[in-house]
Amino acid sequence: SVTSIEREAFKGCRSLTNITIPDSVTSIGEDAFYNCSSLTSVTIPDSVTSIEREAFKGCRSLTNITIPDSVTSIGWNAFSGLTVIIKNMSVYCSYDDDDFCNALVNKISSGESITAEFLKEAKHTETKDPVFLHLCRKGQKDCLEYVKKNVVRLGKAAIDKGSIEELKEFESYGFITKSNVDKLTEYAVKNEKQDKEMIIYLLKLYENIGKVKLEDLDNYFDKVNGDTELTALILDIKNKYFTADDVEKMEMDKIEKDMGLKERTLTEWKKTYTLADDGNGGYIIRGYKGEETDIIVPDVIAKKKVTAIDEYAFSPWNKRFSKEINAVREKINSVIIPDSVKRIGEGAFYYCRSLTSVTIPNKVTSIGSKAFYGCSSLTSVAIPGSIKSIRESAFYGCSSLTRVAIPGSIKSIGESAFYGCSSLTSVTIPDSVTRLGEGAFKSCSSLTSVTISDKVTSIGKNVFYGCSSLTSVTIPDSVTSIESRAFAYCSSLTSVTIPDSVTSIGREAFIGCSSLTITAKDGSYAAKYAKRNGIKLKTN
Repeated sequence: SVTSIEREAFKGCRSLTNITIPDSVTSIGEDAFYNCSSLTSVTIPDSVTSIEREAFKGCRSLTNITIPDSVTSIGWNAFSGLTVIIKNMSVYCSYDDDDFCNALVNKISSGESITAEFLKEAKHTETKDPVFLHLCRKGQKDCLEYVKKNVVRLGKAAIDKGSIEELKEFESYGFITKSNVDKLTEYAVKNEKQDKEMIIYLLKLYENIGKVKLEDLDNYFDKVNGDTELTALILDIKNKYFTADDVEKMEMDKIEKDMGLKERTLTEWKKTYTLADDGNGGYIIRGYKGEETDIIVPDVIAKKKVTAIDEYAFSPWNKRFSKEINAVREKINSVIIPDSVKRIGEGAFYYCRSLTSVTIPNKVTSIGSKAFYGCSSLTSVAIPGSIKSIRESAFYGCSSLTRVAIPGSIKSIGESAFYGCSSLTSVTIPDSVTRLGEGAFKSCSSLTSVTISDKVTSIGKNVFYGCSSLTSVTIPDSVTSIESRAFAYCSSLTSVTIPDSVTSIGREAFIGCSSLTITAKDGSYAAKYAKRNGIKLKTN
């Protein structure tokens, strides 16, 4: 007798694991199953014609949901985080792509035609790709062009899913060619699942249509972990195409390159780095694709100097590169940057959490914001004297950093530059520094002492917030203002000396400093501030 499931009927029922909806129900209301995080299965009957907004949002255990053909109206964000199966199509509704996915599912359910132009609006390939593939199967020309251009990425996705059928489908379209079969074969061999049937299929395809290279086969051989069948197949191909002399020559070439006796070609370098011209006859490293975790960045590639490391070039969070490449980046242990490099871009080593050491040469004049953000294993860093400023969040979250040498060339320390460097014990801010950005040393909980430059005119907001081991601070005569929460929750702070020059102290500048005594001249702004806020005062 139930004809509808009303708004918020089961919202937040986090222990609900399954539900049976009777075939008398015609509508499922707004937020009906919102955040039913344990729900693993639900069957929507053919009687349902409408599903309202956010009806199944947050059902994180419900991996997929089948929508019957009877549904003609679907509300905004109804299936965030779910795979929707509708009219034999599988569409993943990413949390980041609600509007597009909603429009797409509605088009499919109402039987409207889907064009490539419409699909190009999609930001996320997990939503877009399956739909393109579906339309390709119907022979839509522009979709076939899309798949042809993106076949390496789509092929890798098929390998990740273990879908040999999709790879065979790409082969039948003629999309797997001499120029890309090696990339797909290498990806399958390296893939952690190591699907044997798929590897055998691709190895045979590589032999039949690819340009068989000895170094490729050697690489495959190393990755198959001694599997008897795969090893025999690779050796069979190797013996068919190459002589013992070829193998010996390749091994000698490899030894010479490893010893630096033979220069790598540009093609060889491009296997390790993505490069771009810097406009002045040099190269910018745009991305690292190698397998080494102790890295010596080259100063010259194919007779051109390497002059810069680009944004997020070594970061494991760089979405321009595959999960496999980013997994290697996650393990980067050390990096030596050559003297030829002048610039390190924003986020260059963002979240390289295994990075323990980095050598920055004296020729570098710019280190971008977030350059070493989240490098939680980095223990020390020497900032070269060629740098004029430490940019915002440059060393944010470097929680193992125990010491940092700030050179006399630095004029400003940016917002949150050393935020969360919880192992940093002492800092000397040189006389060249005139500005401390908001939260520059916030939550440096092991910081016991700090020497502030006598050129600094203002202690910014939250600069030493949460520096719970800091015991005493002397503010230099150059400072005229201490901004809000500058020393908030410095719970071990017992002594701060504030000069006459300070004429402004912001809101809650010393909140949470329960043992604090301010030393200031009687009648000064700081003395009046201490009395007004109930802080112990010692006059000098």
